Amino acid sequence: MTSTSDKTMIEKRFYETLINSEDAGHPVQVLGEMYAKEQKKEMAELSSIRFAQGEIYFHCRDYETAIFKWENILDEKMMWAKKNSGDAYYELGLLAAAEEIYKSIDSENPSLLTEASLQLFSLYIEENRMENATAVIKQIMEVNPDYPNAAEIARTFFEEQQDWGNAVELAAKEGIRSESVHWFELLTSYIDRGITGGGAPEYYSNVLFSLYHLDLNRFEQMAVALWNTYKETDSYFAWLHTINSLFMNVETDSPHIWRELSRCYEEAYLELISGKYLVKEIQGMIPAVLAQWLKVADKKHELAAAAAVLSWNERFAETMEAITIQDAEFKIMNAAEAEDGFEERIQLFQAVAEWAASHGLDVDRRLEWFVSQLADLNERKLLIAGSEQSGKTSVIHSVLQEQILGEAATGAVMVKDGDVFGVREISETEVREREEFLQEEMPIIRGHRETCLEVQLASDFLHRNKLAFIDTPGLIGSSAKNELFSYIHAADGLLFVLDATAPFTDTECEALLQVQKQAPNLPIHFLLNKMDALYSGTEVQKLAEETTVRVRQYFPNARVFPFSAARRSTEQLGDFSQFLNTVFVSRDRKSSRTDQLLYFIRAIVSELFQRRIDAENNLTNLIEWNEQVSTKLNGAIHQVEDLEKEKAKSIKAGFAESKEEVKYDITSKIPEILRGCTELVKEDSDFRNIHVELNKEMNERIQDYVRGTALPKLYRSLQNWIEASSDEFKHSQQFLWDMAEGFNNLFGEQRITLDCDFKVLDDWRRDADRMTNGIHMEEMNILLRHTPSQLLLKGAGKLLGVLPQNNSMLYNSYKKFLENEDYQEQAISFTTKFLRQFEMFEKAIERDVAMFFRNPAQELERTLQQSGEKITEGKAALHEMNINPESYKDPLTLFEVRLRQFEWMNVQ
Repeated sequence: MTSTSDKTMIEKRFYETLINSEDAGHPVQVLGEMYAKEQKKEMAELSSIRFAQGEIYFHCRDYETAIFKWENILDEKMMWAKKNSGDAYYELGLLAAAEEIYKSIDSENPSLLTEASLQLFSLYIEENRMENATAVIKQIMEVNPDYPNAAEIARTFFEEQQDWGNAVELAAKEGIRSESVHWFELLTSYIDRGITGGGAPEYYSNVLFSLYHLDLNRFEQMAVALWNTYKETDSYFAWLHTINSLFMNVETDSPHIWRELSRCYEEAYLELISGKYLVKEIQGMIPAVLAQWLKVADKKHELAAAAAVLSWNERFAETMEAITIQDAEFKIMNAAEAEDGFEERIQLFQAVAEWAASHGLDVDRRLEWFVSQLADLNERKLLIAGSEQSGKTSVIHSVLQEQILGEAATGAVMVKDGDVFGVREISETEVREREEFLQEEMPIIRGHRETCLEVQLASDFLHRNKLAFIDTPGLIGSSAKNELFSYIHAADGLLFVLDATAPFTDTECEALLQVQKQAPNLPIHFLLNKMDALYSGTEVQKLAEETTVRVRQYFPNARVFPFSAARRSTEQLGDFSQFLNTVFVSRDRKSSRTDQLLYFIRAIVSELFQRRIDAENNLTNLIEWNEQVSTKLNGAIHQVEDLEKEKAKSIKAGFAESKEEVKYDITSKIPEILRGCTELVKEDSDFRNIHVELNKEMNERIQDYVRGTALPKLYRSLQNWIEASSDEFKHSQQFLWDMAEGFNNLFGEQRITLDCDFKVLDDWRRDADRMTNGIHMEEMNILLRHTPSQLLLKGAGKLLGVLPQNNSMLYNSYKKFLENEDYQEQAISFTTKFLRQFEMFEKAIERDVAMFFRNPAQELERTLQQSGEKITEGKAALHEMNINPESYKDPLTLFEVRLRQFEWMNVQ
């Protein structure tokens, strides 16, 4: 606040203190006369008159004169005069001079300093120097926050500049300082508008603490606004810590009803345990959230908060304080009856299903189907059961007036009303339409025990009574393994069909007691079938009464309806309809199905837990199995390699034996053939050219031998070799087929064949034909070489052959030469050339044998590679599961905590 004197100085009305109301004339004239009079005094005091004159001149817009007057003020008004001079310069537009003067003012008067700062603030705004203006106004609020209108000036400036950070800070500080709800409301409006800038939640601790002690309603409004701001942000946990800490430090026993904060705490708890977070991320936060929720919970949320505390403490012992647990137990026992919570259970199921889908897991379709049937509130699900002798199927056919159910039953059938006939089969893995079933081809054959058939057909009875029948296979014994027990949690009531000729046997009683134990809230009533076996109405009534008495010993609320499946009358159906509507309709369907939903949700969660265990075991087993397979495959590959080497060696040796045999034959035969040419030499031969004739004849005889004898023999030998090789290949192929069969039995499918390439034999047969037919043999130079003996003979023949008397000598010489010549060199030379292509063929045998085994070898290698890849993939998946098991386990654990919360809510 400013004093009266300061206000006079601020408004430049000091001159009014010098001028009396009786003074006549203009203030300028009055002050001028006063100045003249005072000047005449020996000790003249002119500063006040000059200061006042400056004010008058300022008001008259004579700023230069005002400045002149204020420059000579030397008393206590000197700083005010300086500030006024700055104002005059400001009005003259000399802003730099004005700024210098304002910044030079040095005074202990807070009003003077604040007024100078405000003028400086306005100057900066006019010059668009907003950073300077911001600094000045923040300084004013720091030094003199109570100065009139300063806070409003600052608020208006910050809002116009959209400087929301400083606007929020101003509202927060002023709210705490002034304890004015105006500033808290302003801050709440900023938060609601989302313009707070996302500062740290701890910033608002003091604000909330102050507002809590000032106004609980406005406190709740601001807390909820902040909650909505930080929700789904990285600062959410910090906000929860902030609000929890605040409630821990204040008394919460006020009569105020925290409706909105109670709702926020519930939403926070459900968000934290929704499966988005790991347990380690929220375990330190949840106890505080639950403790504070329990403190602020209104009547609508009190039971849920208490149940949440107890369910969390059950799963995570010693994390909740004892006093919180005691408070929760007290509230559980004294809470009003819980709302049905049907929608919340459906939402929990959807959350579990969505989580499973996001992890590539399929929820058991049967359990999912059960939930979908419970979620449909438009019709009651009536479970119909009975022993195999009860005539249960006949009862259903009589009511529906349709023959749709087969007598032999291993699976259940649900019959529903519908415009279009259809059959769906629900198994663990799928829901599929059974298009092979047509209505005109009834009866329907039931599915397997692990499946359920859903039949939709037009039924007046089902439509009028809004019913669906669930028919289970006939009861055999009292074991809980009967199909009946799989469906008791999916039904709104159980109608048990009794055989009038032997009603309510001990076995039936024992089975139904087990049903009651597992589903204590399931209404059980009875239909006494085969009443047509009795002859009079009196007997019918008597048996019905006797059966009712016996039944009610174990099921006090049960009623018995006499029925005859053989009697298809409108009257009986009407009575039966009335009976069903009397004994089953009174039950609140939505409320009763709430617990049933929990049963199936828990079954789904348990199944998903087991799937994790199964998945890990399956991966471990798969890795071990593939490692064993890989070992076997490696062994098989080595066996094939050894077999290939063995066959290549054996087959090559067989070919070499045939080749060596023909080589020996030719090498041995050629010298004999050549020596036999001696007979061609006669005494009357022309010894001048006989060597040419002999050479030609020798070549012809050699070729005749090769074509006529050696090659046919070689061809037969090669054919025998090919056949022998074929036998070895066949044995090898059979061995590999046996190997493939062993592996396929191991794989459980026809994965490998290991077929060899028998085309190799065809290639060999073709090559054998080519090598032994149409072979070209070059003519050898046998007697036309330049050896000494041959040169001598040829020379002698040319020289002496012209004289007949020399023939006898030449004859003897040639004959002796031909008979004594070795011919091994010629034989070897010929054989070498002749066998050249066979030797090339021999070198390719190993390659050909490798081609025969190539496909099996490659297929085994490929299968080994696939097995190795599966090992690698399996180990990687197992490693991922082992290094981060909580990513799977924690969400399911939290789903179980939520389930347990619902169960606690049903305790009272």
